[in-house]
Amino acid sequence: MTNKIDLLSAYCKSWGLEVNPDKSKIVVFRKRGPVKSSEKWTYNICILKIVNNFNYLGTVFNYTGSFVLNQSTLAGKGLKALHVLLANIKHKPFKPSTLCQLFDTFISFILKYGCEVWGFVKKKE
Repeated sequence: MTNKIDLLSAYCKSWGLEVNPDKSKIVVFRKRGPVKSSEKWTYNICILKIVNNFNYLGTVFNYTGSFVLNQSTLAGKGLKALHVLLANIKHKPFKPSTLCQLFDTFISFILKYGCEVWGFVKKKE
C-alpha cells in the first residue's frame, strides 16, 4: 500500500502541493485486533500515525467499518443542541407546530448528517 502513498507524493510534487505528515493519519480498516507491529506507513521519510477512528468532514470513520461511533457522536451533538434549544424556549409560549419546526431546523439535520452511508443498526440513542 505504500506505493499508493508514493503516488500521492509524486502527484503533490508535480503540482507543487505539500502534505503535512504531522497532521496526516492512517486508518487501517480491518475486522478486529491491533495493527501488526511490523506495519509502518510513511510519507516520504516521515512515519504516519495509525489511528482507530478518524473524523472527516463531521463523519467518524472507525477501523471496523462500523458507523456506531459516528452515530453516538451525532446523538451527543444532537442532545447538546436540544438542551440549547430548550433553554432558549423555556419561558416563551410556542405552538406545537412551531416547536416541531424549530426541532427540524436546529436538531434533526445534526442527527441525520451522513445517514446515507450508515446502514441499519439498532441504537438506543
